[in-house]
Amino acid sequence: MERACIDLLVVCQEKSFATTLTYIRYLLCIYKRTSMLYKIRQTSAFVPLSILTTGLAQGVGQPYTDTVRAIGGIPFYNWAVDSGPLPDGLSFNSFTGEISGTPSASGTFSFTVRVRDYVEGGAGVTVPLSITIN
Repeated sequence: MERACIDLLVVCQEKSFATTLTYIRYLLCIYKRTSMLYKIRQTSAFVPLSILTTGLAQGVGQPYTDTVRAIGGIPFYNWAVDSGPLPDGLSFNSFTGEISGTPSASGTFSFTVRVRDYVEGGAGVTVPLSITIN
């Protein structure tokens, strides 16, 4: 075996708030007898999952990039376009929430984005968004 990775969840109790627990995710990888520890993301299980993005940038038929952002829950996040079409030429990254590409049609495109967190069987949350391409 040349490489092995372990997903670690460290639970910390903050001094100032006795009831606040903070979760820190790490990915420990051992590759050719060298270990590396990557801090993935800090979050609190008491902050409900929510989508921060309420609007997206307009496009003009040139390369386009914007990102839908979330907070709370327990990362890793899984993003999806739940309903409605993205403009032709744009794609949605299910790991990062990034919308990118070069739109090939003009108009206003309305769709709904869903994000689910690391909680097994969680319904996630949705937000309606639209992109106008001129």
